[in-house]
Amino acid sequence: MYLEHFHLKQSPFAEEPDADIFFPEAGRSEIFQALCEDLRAGKPLVRIIGSEGSGKTLLCRLLLRKLPEQNFEVVYLDNPIGSFDDLLHVVCLDLGMDPATVPEGNMLSELRVLLARRKEQKKVVLIVDEAEKLFLAALERLMRTLCEAGEQHDLHVILSGRPALDANLDQLTVYCSTVDIKAGYILQPFTEEETGRYLNFRLKAAGLPSDSHEEIFTKGAVQKIFQTARGNPRLINILAEEALQASCTDKSFLVLLDHVVEQDINGEGKIAGLVNSGNRWRNRLLLLGGGGLALLLLLVFLFSGRGDKDGTPSVSLPQQPDAAVPVIKSPGQQPAQDEVQSDTVAEGADMKKQPASTV
Repeated sequence: MYLEHFHLKQSPFAEEPDADIFFPEAGRSEIFQALCEDLRAGKPLVRIIGSEGSGKTLLCRLLLRKLPEQNFEVVYLDNPIGSFDDLLHVVCLDLGMDPATVPEGNMLSELRVLLARRKEQKKVVLIVDEAEKLFLAALERLMRTLCEAGEQHDLHVILSGRPALDANLDQLTVYCSTVDIKAGYILQPFTEEETGRYLNFRLKAAGLPSDSHEEIFTKGAVQKIFQTARGNPRLINILAEEALQASCTDKSFLVLLDHVVEQDINGEGKIAGLVNSGNRWRNRLLLLGGGGLALLLLLVFLFSGRGDKDGTPSVSLPQQPDAAVPVIKSPGQQPAQDEVQSDTVAEGADMKKQPASTV
């Protein structure tokens, strides 16, 4: 296990976002502070745009932890699939309202009343992660709600999503004349220098002893990880995790260039064929199992007796029912009685078929 090999307490490059491990560089700290300031200033809508694996969810979870300390009440939606009423139902539950007691069609009105009562105490922030998954109709109704309400119920929305979210919001510009739908931030990829500092930061957060070699990842390994991952934090984690395992296998205390495996990155910024970290190991096990099955079938075929002595498989041709099968005898071997009779009959039959010779 590479954790023991490198004297680490936990996996330094786990893919699950952890608010306790927040890398403040690459503009992330500035964006987080700006988001908090936007909410304190009363902006109704702020968006966070970034490619998959760029750190959007980590920012959302950090806000979920920090905002209540600043007198905000936070509702967090991490899988916003459904109609606007479905989403409203979840929001009402999180705010302590029982939707079953609300007359049909009046949930939005009741929510506004609830928010108005809380206005003097706490501001309510709705964080929608993976907001590009919102149905366009649900996103439209959400935007209309913000535009119509103004500052009456003090609801603030943070939409976090991939660039497709921008395209969806652009279609709703006509409905949102009073809300700036362009307000927000774009997460940029890491530079090569930031990638190196990020790797060291994660190692120290995982418990790397202070007296250990300061930079486990060599300069060549950092450069290769950066070029392959293109500065994407999630892909950096995946490549670094596999590189640590390869280094441990070689009993090395440094991650060298050859320990970083080349990967194909598709157009969506994903490692080709990769679904997630759990499936990655499952796919490897399936591949090993499939290879073992193929080897077993090959061995069964070779030792089943169907092949020749030299290992070349023989081909069986269909037998004609009336064809005589010759018997091959070794030199000096005496024919059996039934074989003699059979040969005699066969020779007699051949003699009958031959025409009489002329003198």
